[in-house]
Amino acid sequence: MIAYWIMASSNYSLCLLNGQAMVGNQLVSTNIYVEKGEIALISDKKLEATEIIDCTNLIVLPGVIDSQVHFREPGLEGKETLSSGMLAAVAGGVTSIFEMPNTNPPTANLIEFDKKIKKNLFLLPNLLSFFKKVFFFEI
Repeated sequence: MIAYWIMASSNYSLCLLNGQAMVGNQLVSTNIYVEKGEIALISDKKLEATEIIDCTNLIVLPGVIDSQVHFREPGLEGKETLSSGMLAAVAGGVTSIFEMPNTNPPTANLIEFDKKIKKNLFLLPNLLSFFKKVFFFEI
C-alpha cells in the first residue's frame, strides 16, 4: 500500500484516480487526493471525493517553471502576445514564467512592467479557469 502526506478527511474535494505519478524514485499507478487546493494524500486506496477525474493512462505532473520565455509584447505582437504566450504555456503544463525583456520598448524597469501588467489584467480570470482544467498529460 502507498500512502503519503496523510491529512485526516472523510471526503476530499478532488481525486485524480489511477494516475501515474512519481513517488520516491518510481512511476506508480496511484490516486492523488486534494483538499483545499493542496495534495492531501497519495494512496492506492479508493476514498470518497467530491470530484473524481479518471487519470488512467495519464501521467500526473507538477507544474513546470519556464525560465526563459519571449512573449514580445509590447512592440512585437505579430510574433507573440502575452495572452497567446501564457495560454500556450498553461496548455503545456507551465505554471510560472520568467519573461525576457526583448520587447520594444524593453520591459526592463518598473514603469514598463506596470504598463504591461495593467494592459493585460483581463487575462488573469481566464488563465486561472483554464489552468484548473489542464494539469495532466496523456502517456
